[in-house]
Amino acid sequence: MSENSVFFNGVQAEIIESSASQILTSVPFEATSGPVSVAVRRDTVEGPTFSVQELQILEVAPLSGEVGTDVLITGNGFSPNVEENTVRFNGVEAPVLSASETEIETQVPEGVTNGNITVTVNGMTVTGPEFTVEAGAPVIASVEPLSGLIGDDVLITGNNFSADTLEVTVFFNETEAEVIGSTETEIQTRVPEGAVSGPITVSVNGKSTAGPEFEVITTGTLIVDISTTGSDIDSDGYLLTIGSGDGIRTDVNDTITRTGLKEGSYEVLLGDIQTNCYLNQEPAES
Repeated sequence: MSENSVFFNGVQAEIIESSASQILTSVPFEATSGPVSVAVRRDTVEGPTFSVQELQILEVAPLSGEVGTDVLITGNGFSPNVEENTVRFNGVEAPVLSASETEIETQVPEGVTNGNITVTVNGMTVTGPEFTVEAGAPVIASVEPLSGLIGDDVLITGNNFSADTLEVTVFFNETEAEVIGSTETEIQTRVPEGAVSGPITVSVNGKSTAGPEFEVITTGTLIVDISTTGSDIDSDGYLLTIGSGDGIRTDVNDTITRTGLKEGSYEVLLGDIQTNCYLNQEPAES
């Protein structure tokens, strides 16, 4: 092998392997277009002209983006045949959407990390600038539970969250909530004071996404005052029913308090009233 020398327009090339009838070599970096010559011992023969394709990356725009971002590479020596161009982001092959001799349109592939962009055309590779991969917008996969009281804990699962709670913001229908803990795939939060029913929104480093509707359960207290006047009062009292609940036995003069009721309207019925009595009901106070 040492007896053979190959030159591309006067620039010596590396010989990879050779035999009595073949020589495998590579185009040297400094080569320019011109004749290929082969020297064996002291004899030299000149062959045909070899065209050196100058493969260059002049610009990449943008130089950062999330997975799926369109990227335009400008330079020289590309192929207008899409299949002859290979683009890699830090070693991960990317799709070539279109190509000309001076431009390649590609897209940030899945699974990529920060690193240099390379372009390979017909076996020749050139390295371009470093590309920074940005995190995509957060993705909400589920919220558990989907309803609760003020102060209840809520678990949000998904993707593109952050392990730094300072980078994560959660809103319950525009009311900001406390972020108790977070990872790349989970956020622990709590229904905030003043929250009303509406969508949950997660924001990570300025990128936001809206999730499902969350029902905020508000509770209240219902007070029923019972007062009986007149003669021949039945000492057995009455049967009080609130909404769809079970009846409650009351005294003839009594105050019944029900707490923890969900916001809404309730039908209040007073039964077991003797025939010689009548009911005088005052309007409920809201």
